[in-house]
Amino acid sequence: MRQKHVVKTISEVILPKKWHNNKEGLAALINLYNAGKKCQTLILTFEKSIYISFNIFVFLKLCVDRLAIYFNTEILYYTGDKNSKFTEPRIFNNINILFPLTQNYGEKMKYNFWNNYSYNDETLFKSDLENALKQYDEEYLQSYLRLNISELFINACNHSGYIENLGEYGIYFGISITDKKTRFVMANNGNFFSKELIEKLNMSYPNEYDYIKKCLEYGFSTKTESNGGLGLHIINQLAKNCYAKLLIVSGKGLFCNIYSNDTILDSRYINVNEQSEDLDSALPGNVVYIEVENDYLTIENIKKDEEEDYLSQILIKGGD
Repeated sequence: MRQKHVVKTISEVILPKKWHNNKEGLAALINLYNAGKKCQTLILTFEKSIYISFNIFVFLKLCVDRLAIYFNTEILYYTGDKNSKFTEPRIFNNINILFPLTQNYGEKMKYNFWNNYSYNDETLFKSDLENALKQYDEEYLQSYLRLNISELFINACNHSGYIENLGEYGIYFGISITDKKTRFVMANNGNFFSKELIEKLNMSYPNEYDYIKKCLEYGFSTKTESNGGLGLHIINQLAKNCYAKLLIVSGKGLFCNIYSNDTILDSRYINVNEQSEDLDSALPGNVVYIEVENDYLTIENIKKDEEEDYLSQILIKGGD
Protein backbone atom coordinates (compact mmCIF):
# COMPACT_ATOMS: atom_id res chain seq x y z
CA MET A 1 0.00 0.00 0.00
CA ARG A 2 1.40 3.38 -0.98
CA GLN A 3 2.08 5.81 1.82
CA LYS A 4 0.71 9.34 1.72
CA HIS A 5 2.98 12.37 1.72
CA VAL A 6 3.05 14.46 4.85
CA VAL A 7 3.46 17.62 2.76
CA LYS A 8 2.65 18.04 -0.95
CA THR A 9 5.53 20.17 -2.20
CA ILE A 10 8.40 20.39 -4.67
CA SER A 11 11.83 19.90 -3.14
CA GLU A 12 15.30 20.22 -4.66
CA VAL A 13 18.43 18.32 -3.70
CA ILE A 14 21.76 19.43 -5.16
CA LEU A 15 23.90 16.39 -5.83
CA PRO A 16 27.50 16.41 -4.55
CA LYS A 17 30.23 17.53 -6.93
CA LYS A 18 32.10 14.29 -6.26
CA TRP A 19 29.79 11.66 -4.79
CA HIS A 20 32.17 9.15 -3.27
CA ASN A 21 31.43 5.72 -1.82
CA ASN A 22 32.04 6.58 1.84
CA LYS A 23 30.18 7.60 4.99
CA GLU A 24 29.62 11.16 3.73
CA GLY A 25 28.38 9.87 0.36
CA LEU A 26 25.97 7.46 2.03
CA ALA A 27 24.74 10.25 4.33
CA ALA A 28 23.95 12.34 1.25
CA LEU A 29 21.96 9.42 -0.14
CA ILE A 30 20.02 9.08 3.12
CA ASN A 31 19.21 12.81 3.15
CA LEU A 32 18.01 12.59 -0.45
CA TYR A 33 15.76 9.64 0.35
CA ASN A 34 14.30 11.33 3.43
CA ALA A 35 13.61 14.50 1.44
CA GLY A 36 11.79 12.46 -1.20
CA LYS A 37 9.47 10.95 1.39
CA LYS A 38 8.12 14.40 2.28
CA CYS A 39 7.41 15.92 -1.11
CA GLN A 40 5.38 15.30 -4.23
CA THR A 41 8.18 16.11 -6.68
CA LEU A 42 11.88 15.74 -5.95
CA ILE A 43 14.29 17.57 -8.25
CA LEU A 44 17.87 16.28 -8.28
CA THR A 45 20.15 19.00 -9.62
CA PHE A 46 23.51 17.87 -10.99
CA GLU A 47 24.79 21.21 -12.28
CA LYS A 48 28.18 20.88 -10.55
CA SER A 49 28.39 17.08 -10.43
CA ILE A 50 31.42 15.55 -12.13
CA TYR A 51 31.55 12.10 -10.53
CA ILE A 52 29.22 9.55 -8.90
CA SER A 53 30.58 6.31 -7.46
CA PHE A 54 29.23 3.27 -9.31
CA ASN A 55 28.00 1.82 -6.00
CA ILE A 56 26.23 5.07 -5.08
CA PHE A 57 24.58 5.21 -8.52
CA VAL A 58 23.11 1.70 -8.21
CA PHE A 59 21.83 2.35 -4.69
CA LEU A 60 20.45 5.71 -5.82
CA LYS A 61 18.40 3.83 -8.40
CA LEU A 62 17.01 1.63 -5.63
CA CYS A 63 16.12 4.69 -3.55
CA VAL A 64 14.34 6.63 -6.30
CA ASP A 65 12.39 3.53 -7.36
CA ARG A 66 11.33 2.99 -3.76
CA LEU A 67 10.24 6.63 -3.46
CA ALA A 68 8.16 6.34 -6.62
CA ILE A 69 6.49 3.09 -5.54
CA TYR A 70 5.91 3.63 -1.81
CA PHE A 71 5.48 7.42 -1.68
CA ASN A 72 4.33 8.22 -5.24
CA THR A 73 7.16 10.74 -5.52
CA GLU A 74 7.98 12.12 -8.96
CA ILE A 75 11.77 12.21 -9.51
CA LEU A 76 13.24 14.73 -11.96
CA TYR A 77 16.89 15.31 -12.92
CA TYR A 78 17.85 18.92 -13.62
CA THR A 79 21.03 20.01 -15.40
CA GLY A 80 21.06 23.37 -13.66
CA ASP A 81 21.56 26.74 -15.32
CA LYS A 82 25.32 26.51 -15.88
CA ASN A 83 26.01 22.88 -16.70
CA SER A 84 28.69 23.02 -19.39
CA LYS A 85 27.54 19.72 -20.93
CA PHE A 86 24.23 21.22 -22.04
CA THR A 87 23.59 24.28 -24.18
CA GLU A 88 20.51 25.16 -22.15
CA PRO A 89 18.90 23.98 -18.90
CA ARG A 90 17.10 20.70 -19.28
CA ILE A 91 14.98 18.42 -17.09
CA PHE A 92 14.98 14.63 -17.45
CA ASN A 93 12.86 11.94 -15.82
CA ASN A 94 15.32 9.03 -16.27
CA ILE A 95 18.22 8.31 -13.94
CA ASN A 96 20.35 7.13 -16.87
CA ILE A 97 21.23 10.76 -17.55
CA LEU A 98 23.58 10.42 -14.55
CA PHE A 99 25.20 7.17 -15.68
CA PRO A 100 28.11 8.82 -17.57
CA LEU A 101 29.17 10.40 -14.28
CA THR A 102 30.19 6.95 -12.98
CA GLN A 103 33.26 7.00 -15.25
CA ASN A 104 36.41 6.94 -13.11
CA TYR A 105 39.08 9.42 -14.11
CA GLY A 106 42.34 7.85 -15.22
CA GLU A 107 40.61 4.59 -16.13
CA LYS A 108 39.45 3.38 -19.54
CA MET A 109 35.99 1.80 -19.53
CA LYS A 110 35.78 -1.73 -20.97
CA TYR A 111 32.37 -2.90 -19.76
CA ASN A 112 29.62 -1.22 -17.76
CA PHE A 113 26.23 -2.74 -16.96
CA TRP A 114 23.42 -2.59 -14.43
CA ASN A 115 19.87 -3.90 -14.20
CA ASN A 116 17.10 -4.53 -11.67
CA TYR A 117 15.29 -7.81 -11.06
CA SER A 118 12.35 -9.38 -9.31
CA TYR A 119 12.77 -12.42 -7.09
CA ASN A 120 11.64 -14.58 -10.01
CA ASP A 121 14.25 -13.30 -12.46
CA GLU A 122 17.07 -15.75 -11.71
CA THR A 123 17.23 -16.87 -15.37
CA LEU A 124 17.50 -13.27 -16.61
CA PHE A 125 20.09 -12.48 -13.96
CA LYS A 126 22.23 -15.49 -14.92
CA SER A 127 22.06 -14.47 -18.58
CA ASP A 128 23.19 -10.92 -17.75
CA LEU A 129 25.96 -12.28 -15.54
CA GLU A 130 27.21 -14.63 -18.25
CA ASN A 131 27.47 -11.75 -20.71
CA ALA A 132 29.53 -9.80 -18.18
CA LEU A 133 31.84 -12.73 -17.41
CA LYS A 134 32.74 -13.04 -21.10
CA GLN A 135 35.11 -10.16 -20.44
CA TYR A 136 37.42 -12.68 -18.71
CA ASP A 137 39.35 -15.29 -20.70
CA GLU A 138 40.08 -17.83 -17.95
CA GLU A 139 37.29 -20.37 -17.38
CA TYR A 140 38.25 -20.91 -13.74
CA LEU A 141 38.05 -17.17 -13.05
CA GLN A 142 34.63 -17.05 -14.71
CA SER A 143 33.43 -19.94 -12.52
CA TYR A 144 34.78 -18.31 -9.39
CA LEU A 145 33.08 -14.98 -10.07
CA ARG A 146 29.88 -16.72 -11.19
CA LEU A 147 29.68 -18.58 -7.88
CA ASN A 148 30.39 -15.51 -5.75
CA ILE A 149 27.99 -13.15 -7.51
CA SER A 150 25.24 -15.78 -7.88
CA GLU A 151 25.43 -16.46 -4.13
CA LEU A 152 24.68 -12.79 -3.51
CA PHE A 153 21.62 -12.94 -5.75
CA ILE A 154 20.37 -16.13 -4.10
CA ASN A 155 20.92 -14.61 -0.65
CA ALA A 156 18.87 -11.58 -1.64
CA CYS A 157 16.05 -13.84 -2.84
CA ASN A 158 16.13 -16.08 0.25
CA HIS A 159 16.47 -13.47 2.96
CA SER A 160 14.55 -10.51 1.62
CA GLY A 161 11.25 -12.29 1.25
CA TYR A 162 8.30 -10.85 -0.64
CA ILE A 163 8.37 -7.07 -0.78
CA GLU A 164 4.88 -5.68 -1.25
CA ASN A 165 4.35 -3.64 -4.44
CA LEU A 166 8.03 -3.64 -5.44
CA GLY A 167 7.58 -6.13 -8.26
CA GLU A 168 10.58 -5.97 -10.57
CA TYR A 169 12.38 -3.53 -8.26
CA GLY A 170 13.58 -5.98 -5.61
CA ILE A 171 17.23 -6.57 -6.51
CA TYR A 172 19.80 -4.40 -8.28
CA PHE A 173 23.03 -5.69 -9.82
CA GLY A 174 25.81 -3.73 -11.48
CA ILE A 175 29.28 -4.51 -12.79
CA SER A 176 31.90 -2.09 -14.07
CA ILE A 177 35.17 -3.24 -15.66
CA THR A 178 37.91 -0.79 -16.62
CA ASP A 179 41.49 -1.30 -17.72
CA LYS A 180 42.54 -1.05 -14.05
CA LYS A 181 39.72 -2.22 -11.79
CA THR A 182 36.63 -4.41 -11.56
CA ARG A 183 33.70 -3.23 -9.45
CA PHE A 184 30.47 -5.04 -8.75
CA VAL A 185 27.51 -4.22 -6.55
CA MET A 186 24.41 -6.11 -5.42
CA ALA A 187 21.66 -4.15 -3.67
CA ASN A 188 18.23 -5.21 -2.49
CA ASN A 189 15.13 -3.94 -0.72
CA GLY A 190 15.12 -6.72 1.85
CA ASN A 191 15.25 -6.88 5.63
CA PHE A 192 18.26 -5.44 7.42
CA PHE A 193 20.80 -7.98 8.69
CA SER A 194 20.04 -6.88 12.26
CA LYS A 195 16.31 -7.52 11.81
CA GLU A 196 16.99 -11.03 10.44
CA LEU A 197 19.31 -11.99 13.30
CA ILE A 198 17.14 -10.50 16.03
CA GLU A 199 13.88 -12.03 14.82
CA LYS A 200 15.18 -15.45 13.76
CA LEU A 201 18.01 -16.10 16.23
CA ASN A 202 17.30 -13.64 19.05
CA MET A 203 20.81 -12.19 18.73
CA SER A 204 21.77 -8.81 20.11
CA TYR A 205 24.85 -6.68 19.38
CA PRO A 206 25.75 -3.13 20.45
CA ASN A 207 26.38 -1.89 16.90
CA GLU A 208 24.51 -2.40 13.64
CA TYR A 209 27.71 -3.31 11.79
CA ASP A 210 28.32 -6.18 14.25
CA TYR A 211 25.38 -8.04 12.67
CA ILE A 212 27.09 -7.74 9.29
CA LYS A 213 30.35 -9.10 10.70
CA LYS A 214 28.49 -12.07 12.16
CA CYS A 215 27.01 -12.89 8.74
CA LEU A 216 30.53 -12.96 7.27
CA GLU A 217 31.55 -15.92 9.43
CA TYR A 218 32.05 -19.23 7.65
CA GLY A 219 29.13 -21.60 8.18
CA PHE A 220 26.87 -19.00 9.79
CA SER A 221 23.27 -19.02 8.57
CA THR A 222 19.88 -17.83 9.76
CA LYS A 223 18.49 -21.13 8.46
CA THR A 224 18.37 -23.33 11.52
CA GLU A 225 17.76 -26.49 9.49
CA SER A 226 21.05 -26.25 7.57
CA ASN A 227 24.61 -25.02 7.86
CA GLY A 228 24.70 -22.70 4.85
CA GLY A 229 26.58 -19.46 5.36
CA LEU A 230 28.63 -19.50 2.14
CA GLY A 231 27.27 -16.33 0.54
CA LEU A 232 28.92 -13.44 2.35
CA HIS A 233 31.84 -15.53 3.59
CA ILE A 234 33.09 -16.39 0.11
CA ILE A 235 32.65 -12.76 -0.94
CA ASN A 236 34.91 -11.80 1.95
CA GLN A 237 37.40 -14.48 0.85
CA LEU A 238 37.40 -13.03 -2.66
CA ALA A 239 38.20 -9.58 -1.27
CA LYS A 240 40.88 -10.98 1.03
CA ASN A 241 42.65 -13.14 -1.55
CA CYS A 242 42.58 -10.46 -4.25
CA TYR A 243 43.48 -7.52 -1.97
CA ALA A 244 40.17 -5.78 -2.65
CA LYS A 245 37.84 -3.35 -0.92
CA LEU A 246 34.66 -4.90 0.49
CA LEU A 247 31.86 -2.60 1.62
CA ILE A 248 28.53 -3.80 3.01
CA VAL A 249 25.74 -1.52 4.16
CA SER A 250 22.60 -2.76 5.88
CA GLY A 251 20.31 -0.24 7.53
CA LYS A 252 22.56 1.87 9.76
CA GLY A 253 25.39 -0.64 9.69
CA LEU A 254 28.44 0.16 7.54
CA PHE A 255 31.09 -2.58 7.28
CA CYS A 256 34.23 -1.93 5.24
CA ASN A 257 37.40 -4.02 4.92
CA ILE A 258 40.25 -2.86 2.70
CA TYR A 259 42.74 -5.67 2.08
CA SER A 260 46.30 -5.14 0.85
CA ASN A 261 49.54 -7.11 0.72
CA ASP A 262 53.00 -6.26 2.04
CA THR A 263 55.45 -7.57 -0.54
CA ILE A 264 58.40 -6.20 1.45
CA LEU A 265 57.72 -8.59 4.32
CA ASP A 266 56.06 -11.49 2.56
CA SER A 267 53.85 -11.58 -0.54
CA ARG A 268 51.52 -13.95 1.32
CA TYR A 269 50.98 -11.49 4.18
CA ILE A 270 47.64 -9.69 4.01
CA ASN A 271 46.96 -6.36 5.70
CA VAL A 272 43.39 -5.51 6.56
CA ASN A 273 42.11 -2.03 7.32
CA GLU A 274 38.65 -2.24 8.84
CA GLN A 275 36.60 0.96 8.70
CA SER A 276 33.27 -0.17 10.17
CA GLU A 277 30.86 2.19 11.89
CA ASP A 278 27.17 2.96 12.26
CA LEU A 279 25.50 5.62 10.15
CA ASP A 280 23.33 8.30 11.74
CA SER A 281 20.25 7.07 9.84
CA ALA A 282 19.31 3.88 8.03
CA LEU A 283 19.42 3.37 4.29
CA PRO A 284 16.32 1.64 2.85
CA GLY A 285 17.91 -1.73 2.07
CA ASN A 286 21.20 -3.59 1.78
CA VAL A 287 24.19 -3.29 -0.53
CA VAL A 288 27.35 -5.36 -1.07
CA TYR A 289 30.16 -3.74 -3.07
CA ILE A 290 33.58 -5.03 -4.11
CA GLU A 291 36.33 -3.07 -5.83
CA VAL A 292 39.42 -5.00 -6.96
CA GLU A 293 42.45 -4.16 -9.07
CA ASN A 294 42.57 -6.35 -12.18
CA ASP A 295 46.24 -7.16 -11.59
CA TYR A 296 45.19 -8.97 -8.39
CA LEU A 297 42.11 -10.67 -9.84
CA THR A 298 44.09 -13.74 -10.89
CA ILE A 299 43.67 -17.51 -10.69
CA GLU A 300 46.78 -17.70 -8.53
CA ASN A 301 45.24 -15.40 -5.94
CA ILE A 302 41.75 -16.89 -5.87
CA LYS A 303 43.12 -20.42 -5.46
CA LYS A 304 45.29 -19.61 -2.45
CA ASP A 305 44.10 -20.29 1.04
CA GLU A 306 41.00 -22.22 -0.09
CA GLU A 307 39.82 -23.34 3.32
CA GLU A 308 36.42 -24.74 2.30
CA ASP A 309 36.40 -28.09 0.50
CA TYR A 310 32.80 -27.40 -0.53
CA LEU A 311 33.81 -24.25 -2.39
CA SER A 312 36.64 -26.06 -4.17
CA GLN A 313 34.34 -28.86 -5.27
CA ILE A 314 31.78 -26.43 -6.66
CA LEU A 315 34.44 -24.71 -8.75
CA ILE A 316 35.88 -28.02 -9.98
CA LYS A 317 32.42 -29.15 -11.07
CA GLY A 318 31.67 -25.78 -12.68
CA GLY A 319 28.87 -24.98 -10.25
CA ASP A 320 26.00 -22.56 -10.73
